[in-house]
Amino acid sequence: MENNMKILLFAVTTFVLSISCQTFAFEKVIFTVDLFRHGDRMPVADIPLAPYDWPYSLGVLTPKGKKQLEEQGIELRKEYIEEMKFLPEHYDKSAFYIRATESNRTIESARHLLIGLYPFENADIQVDVVSKNNDPILVFRPSGESFRTLQSKQWIEKVGVEEKKPKFWSELSGLAINSFESLNKLSDNLFVRKLYQINLPRGFNEQSADEIISLAGWGRAEMFKIPTENIPMGRLFLDELLIYMEQAINKSNPLKSVIFLAHESTIMSVMASLGTALDTIPPYASRLHFSLIESNNDNKHYFVKVKLNNELVKFDESKLKLPSERK
Repeated sequence: MENNMKILLFAVTTFVLSISCQTFAFEKVIFTVDLFRHGDRMPVADIPLAPYDWPYSLGVLTPKGKKQLEEQGIELRKEYIEEMKFLPEHYDKSAFYIRATESNRTIESARHLLIGLYPFENADIQVDVVSKNNDPILVFRPSGESFRTLQSKQWIEKVGVEEKKPKFWSELSGLAINSFESLNKLSDNLFVRKLYQINLPRGFNEQSADEIISLAGWGRAEMFKIPTENIPMGRLFLDELLIYMEQAINKSNPLKSVIFLAHESTIMSVMASLGTALDTIPPYASRLHFSLIESNNDNKHYFVKVKLNNELVKFDESKLKLPSERK
């Protein structure tokens, strides 16, 4: 009796596993888009009253940043080429496209990602660069008076009318700190100093540096929760993504994978346009991944899966509706 039960249990388990395998076998990735933030960099601005002799130019990618993107490229090669057999082992320009913003740190990030992805052919792969004045899908731009008015309101609500601390920080740094935009320069410099264990400027301590970094981070995140500000660029990016995906569905374009190298503001704007605004700034070398999946379980249909740094993103599906799936 016991042996019969074991045989029955084995048969049921095998049947369930078989059904599960069949279910997964009917779903396949047919197109991907990856949006990366550049790697670790030097601060974008120095502190006038406390300049530091940085080992590299302001704003440029560091050796650590280069390594971060090479590691991302290695992971992409493992995922797309070795495991999924999605991209060809050797570079094929008809299947793969890479683009960066007009910035040294994003272009360098793209080049080092390619070292990991196509280690023997990376030098021959062109990184497309669009002028920042003509790049509506990757370069974030404030949208005029409505943005400035709301940012000023948030600054007053968070900091206060008297602005005692910002005035004190201005005196110590030599920066005119009267908005989140100006605070970001000081915050970014202090953040990099702490990251590399560099002494803080005279008058600043760990507590005040952490307060400035936290306040600037809050202001940066809130900026992308202002609808009139965050939707234009992020929405245009999603529209471009949908065009690529529709071409993949219609088989009108052999392209299989698109990679963008941009900035934290790009990722934050796109996430906001998905209805999932971030509360914190995404780290260096962050990856926002989109995969178009074909499902044949009942009848053929397509859906999009989104991940941020390998974590599944729950988003408003109405914000990313494929034309072929609209009814």
